[in-house]
Amino acid sequence: MKNFSRVIEILSNLFVLVAAICVLVVFTPQVIKLVPGEDATNTAVGSRILIDSDKTSSKTPRIIVAFSTNCVYCNKQAQFLERLDFALRSKGEPPPLLVYAENEAQAHAHAGALKLSLPIRSSFRFPPNLIHGTPTIFTLNSSSFVTNEWRGYFAIDRQDRILKDIIDAYSSSK
Repeated sequence: MKNFSRVIEILSNLFVLVAAICVLVVFTPQVIKLVPGEDATNTAVGSRILIDSDKTSSKTPRIIVAFSTNCVYCNKQAQFLERLDFALRSKGEPPPLLVYAENEAQAHAHAGALKLSLPIRSSFRFPPNLIHGTPTIFTLNSSSFVTNEWRGYFAIDRQDRILKDIIDAYSSSK
């Protein structure tokens, strides 16, 4: 009887170990994707984002940034967006467009508090399942299709590389 209970104990421990490994295998890739500042998994690439009020494309490539007034990472990303704006303007390109779900007054107050001088589009609803967190930076081609995306806050040591990647992606979307 003692050996039988020992075998049952070993089998139950083995079952728990196998179940734990299965859970790790299933959930680890999803957790890795949620790390702030990681490059996006391009879930939005190929989606169309019509920003203009008349529901037509802008006919020019652009960079848009999904932003929120209650987003800690958006606040931290403000300085990076100023660097992105400077890099684009120095090449004669239009600035990135901040896109808020909140109303105009809230959006302008938030951008003003962060000292961002970027153009703003407020009260905007993105297509379902397109935004997985803010800030999210999208490059759009001339037909308003997403060509690349970057999500979250970018750590200081990664910002130069990501800035170059965004500029390169924007240039290739023309």
